[in-house]
Amino acid sequence: MPANGTQRHAVSGSRTRNRWQRIIAAVLVSRTDVEAAAHAGIAVRTLYRLKKKPEFLADLQDAKDAQFEAAVNSLRGNATKFADVLCEVAGDPKQHGNARVRAAESGLTVLLKAVELTDVLRRLSALEMIAAEGRK
Repeated sequence: MPANGTQRHAVSGSRTRNRWQRIIAAVLVSRTDVEAAAHAGIAVRTLYRLKKKPEFLADLQDAKDAQFEAAVNSLRGNATKFADVLCEVAGDPKQHGNARVRAAESGLTVLLKAVELTDVLRRLSALEMIAAEGRK
């Protein structure tokens, strides 16, 4: 069901919906449509046909979004560990010079991206507040 709580299409709860979920699961773990179709036990033409249906595409996108969010949450949960390793390698004089430089570069790159993103989000929030006040 979409985030807004409305029912997107009529196949919800039906055998077709269960079949779609099985096919979508295969798509998520496959590199190609041919591989996904084989994994799901369907003809590749069937998958191509399904990919022309807006409802199927919406369900597929929801599943991809959920999969991506789970991966990001996993990485986020390990952020401190990653930072500790970078700092450890960069600060260890026994490490090879290339490893220390790479760790320092990686740490700085991530830090700069985080600062830029934070700045963009702050600016966007300010613009949204101005726009909201203008509508009143």
